Amino acid sequence: MRRGTTPTIILTCEDLDFTQMKSLYITLAQQMGWKKTVRENDLNLEISEHELKVYLTQEDTLRFHNGVVQVQIRALASDGVAVATDISSFDIGPILYDGVIS
Repeated sequence: MRRGTTPTIILTCEDLDFTQMKSLYITLAQQMGWKKTVRENDLNLEISEHELKVYLTQEDTLRFHNGVVQVQIRALASDGVAVATDISSFDIGPILYDGVIS
């Protein structure tokens, strides 16, 4: 992913049925930087049975620094069981022209 873009982050987990979760939290974070948490009622999140799609804005990705971003899903099932996925990571690439474009 590059800073200043509008990517869709697709998270897949065959072990969980996201449509049956009472609460969902998707957190993207950098070691020494900005953190973004998306919840189940966020307009920038699409939920299906085993897949979550997180839609990031230019403003979101511009807050990240070049380097590694970590992502994790935490969820609460309707029966009260709390789960957390392994932490995954991906790289944020640089851009030459900084700022939101229109």
